[in-house]
Order: sequence, then structure tokens, then C-alpha cells
Amino acid sequence: MHHPDPANEAVAQADPDRWRKLYETEAQQRRSDVQTLQAQIAELKAALTLRKTLAEPDPSRVQRLQQQVCRIQEPLKLQRLLVEAATECERLRLTLTQEQLAHRHTRESLMATLSDAVAELRERSKHQNAAPTPKSS
Repeated sequence: MHHPDPANEAVAQADPDRWRKLYETEAQQRRSDVQTLQAQIAELKAALTLRKTLAEPDPSRVQRLQQQVCRIQEPLKLQRLLVEAATECERLRLTLTQEQLAHRHTRESLMATLSDAVAELRERSKHQNAAPTPKSS
């Protein structure tokens, strides 16, 4: 009667376990990549929607502004309002530029931190996979 050798069984079991672990690691990486890409898609969709709404002013607001301007009979008052509007437009443009720069800096900082974290996790994974497994004799 043949009795199985426990050492051979351990080696035979270790190989599928190693492949399963590699598969699970790869699958987790793919899931992480998908989540990152989905977040990027959502961000791009939001930016596109924002640009569309900013590019197309609300027609009712435009109509109200036209009516207000038509009611002004004094040229000096109209000039003053024009200067105020242009000044406000410039202030808003500068504020937007500052916000965009702050957003870019935050995004770059977060991406660098995320990249560092992913690199650290990959390095840890390499060390775990490369660690010698004890073999029983």
C-alpha cells in the first residue's frame, strides 16, 4: 500500500496557493485601476458639464439684463455700470485663476501621494512574494 509523502503534498499544495495569491493580487490591482479610471471619468464628466453650463448663459438672466440696460437713459450711469461690470468680471476671472491653480496643486499633490502609496504597496507585495517559504522535510 502506498502512503503519500506529506512533504510532497505540501509542495504540491504550495504551488496552487502561490498562483491563487498572484491571481488575487492581480485582480485587486485591476479593481483598483478600474476605480481610479471611473473616478477620472466622473471628474471629466463633471468638468464637461460645468463648462457647458458656463458657456451657455441662462436665457432668462440675459433677458432681464437686457431689459435693465434698456431702461437706463443716462449715458454716465450706463458707463458707470459698464465699468462696475467689467471690474467684477476681472475680479471673478482672477478668483477663478487662483482656484484653478489651487486645484491643480491639490490634484498634483494627491496624485503624488497616491503614486507613492501604490509604489509602497507594490514593494511590500514583492517582498512578501519573494520571502522564502519554509519547506518541511
